[in-house]
Amino acid sequence: MATASGLLCALIVTGGAALTHGAAHHHGSASDRDNIVDIAAASEDLETLVTALGAAELVDAIRDANGITVLAPTDAAFGELDQRALANTIENHPTGRLADVLKYHVIPERLTAAELVQRRFVTTLDGQRLELNITGSGLEINDAGIVAADIEAENGIVHVIDSVLIPAKENIAETASNADTFETLLAAVGAAGLGEFVSTTDPITVFAPTDDAFAELGAEKIAELLEPENREALVEILSYHVVAGRLYGGDLFEASEIDAVAGGGLRPSVREGSIFINDAQVIAANIDAANGVVHAIDSVLIPESFEVSSPEPMRWSEPAGPVLTLAIERGVPLFNNGQQAACAAVYEVAIAAVLGLENGLPDGARAALSSSLDEGREEHDAARRAWVFREGMDRALVALRARGDGAATGRMTASARGSH
Repeated sequence: MATASGLLCALIVTGGAALTHGAAHHHGSASDRDNIVDIAAASEDLETLVTALGAAELVDAIRDANGITVLAPTDAAFGELDQRALANTIENHPTGRLADVLKYHVIPERLTAAELVQRRFVTTLDGQRLELNITGSGLEINDAGIVAADIEAENGIVHVIDSVLIPAKENIAETASNADTFETLLAAVGAAGLGEFVSTTDPITVFAPTDDAFAELGAEKIAELLEPENREALVEILSYHVVAGRLYGGDLFEASEIDAVAGGGLRPSVREGSIFINDAQVIAANIDAANGVVHAIDSVLIPESFEVSSPEPMRWSEPAGPVLTLAIERGVPLFNNGQQAACAAVYEVAIAAVLGLENGLPDGARAALSSSLDEGREEHDAARRAWVFREGMDRALVALRARGDGAATGRMTASARGSH
């Protein structure tokens, strides 16, 4: 195989204006046609693609595959990419990110241009989808146009395209974080110890409740879930939002029931043109991620078997205090045992839940929590993030006491006043 520098040199070569495909226009019986790899190698305009397939160790896989469609970017298309980023991918991630990008150009079925026009989406070898649209200039695949169609091969068909197709790079946790509407969900995932699962398991579908959805769940319910005795219940609820495999909107239309990772069935339905999962409406569908797909929903899904124990009744008529105190009681041992990220996640869930209260929260407490939540989410160090959240919670508890609620310190146990 060529050296990394040699590969980079090959990858930044751009092709001429004319497309010359050599064997591409050979029409005969399937056994007489060249393999897709041979067709690409014979073209003066697909040298970059061939080099990239070699670097990613995909040549044999493409050569041995049958009944596939390859969307082949020209050399000029590769030339439009950031060459420094491309060099880094070639040198450091040839069988990782580069392979994922190339698989995103392979459809595991043979589709002519006329057949592609009939589709709205196609699923690629990478697992993610491509969107097909008819525009004034013809068929577009994502943002790529076809410049040479229906090049027959022994093992499939090739369509030459004018842009490189880029699949989603971020995993589900990163995708949710970038959306800025799933902060409470991410915090709950961290508190439950499921961060690695949603980041690395491939492929999965996640029905993701928004921050507003968690707020509607209620602070008292959040308080129960923060009880150490109820960690398994929190895991069960979150796992009830996850399904194995990639399920897009069309798949949900066709299913009467789908199995959640936690066990138990989820019931998709269509009401007035909108998709529902149980009683939760899908408000943003088909958000692709590297390891699956996300559908945003407007309420939290609760398994039918779900039960939460509550060791003590709530002592305050206002639920804000118990939520914050429970979070501190649970977070302090985590922090002192070196699990600062988990501690911060517990605090974040609690603060988000309390801020979701529509009334009854003193202005001083709300301001303290809101500012700490904003500041903490900007902090990358887990220990510092936990301290920022904790300081905001402490200020909020002071504000609650100032309101004259003598019970405001009732459950601040000695363990909660530990070294954190």
